[in-house]
Amino acid sequence: MIRKIFILFIFISIIISCHSKNQSQIPSDKEMIDSFLLRENEFNSFKEYIFNDSGFKNYPLVRNFKDSLKIMNLDYVKKVKENLNIIRVYKIDDYIEITTFEKGNSTWGIEKGYYYKKGKMDDFEDNYNSEKVVEGDLWEECRKIGENNFTVYKNIKGNWYLFLRYDK
Repeated sequence: MIRKIFILFIFISIIISCHSKNQSQIPSDKEMIDSFLLRENEFNSFKEYIFNDSGFKNYPLVRNFKDSLKIMNLDYVKKVKENLNIIRVYKIDDYIEITTFEKGNSTWGIEKGYYYKKGKMDDFEDNYNSEKVVEGDLWEECRKIGENNFTVYKNIKGNWYLFLRYDK
């Protein structure tokens, strides 16, 4: 009896996992661009704050970010995190990645968010993933490429981009 319940649980988990891979929950590029343009000043202020804080480097804003960001203005970070729906922020030298959507499990995942890079976008530093700047819908472009571990970018304005990362 316990074995049957376990097998049923595994079967249901697989069905739910496969069903959740559809992209209907991924925010559209238009939604994200509209959100950025509506809050552009806040994005730019947060970008400047991060670049000017020498202690801010690769800190997820998900779990226990108070301990990670002791030297930062926590009230400001909390406010921005809530206003911009931030899940995680990475700063590496000349770029910032702000994740606002993620979905997946231990074998695959999708991240979508905003990316700011000082300088040209064709100067990619991270060769672990294949990366490409595209003009079309990020999800469709990612599906056309069909590779594992791929990141696509779409320009919003100036040095701000949307990004979509698909790891499989």
